[in-house]
Amino acid sequence: MKTVKVREIWVGNLPIGISESTLYKNFFIYGEITKIDIHSEKCFAFIRYKLCASASKAYEKAKNMNLGGRIIRVSFSDSGKRREIIGDEPGYERHANLFMYL
Repeated sequence: MKTVKVREIWVGNLPIGISESTLYKNFFIYGEITKIDIHSEKCFAFIRYKLCASASKAYEKAKNMNLGGRIIRVSFSDSGKRREIIGDEPGYERHANLFMYL
């Protein structure tokens, strides 16, 4: 798994009208999500996790995922443009058993 320093991913090539609920259902399995920001008109979204490890896991596992008949694209968000996504969420303590079965 690729180690990164950001806790947010960019997800592109989304179906028009995809809901926050659909994205949540498909991405919460990689870790606790704090924010989903959908840009429907451009068919992409940002998904922010509490931990960088969760974003890294989502990046690795969601490649070539089919959502609504479309193969999505996944990349890490640009930390140069979004400084608040660098590092794990402040004050968040990871519980070892939380990700045990992922």
